[in-house]
Amino acid sequence: MRSRNKDEIDLAALLDFLGNEEISSLMVEGGARVITSFLRSDLVDQFVLTITPFIVGGLHAVEKPPYPTSGKCIRMCGAAWYGKDLAIWGDLSCRNR
Repeated sequence: MRSRNKDEIDLAALLDFLGNEEISSLMVEGGARVITSFLRSDLVDQFVLTITPFIVGGLHAVEKPPYPTSGKCIRMCGAAWYGKDLAIWGDLSCRNR
């Protein structure tokens, strides 16, 4: 399932494989590179961003811009507080095209 770049995985092929194994839902938790790869490949249905009062790793969740030439953006549709953490989510079917 490797792509042309030996350091990258062909995400569409991976999701096809998982679908053939009857896995119909996948949560991706990763750094900016992983998240941006899924967004750029247009393989994301929903997006949840959790903001906590702690710095765990890097400071950005998505490499910019995830849609470099199309002008698309993700419109976040809801938010809720869970203690001191803020979760913001969006359905990517809402995104601007």
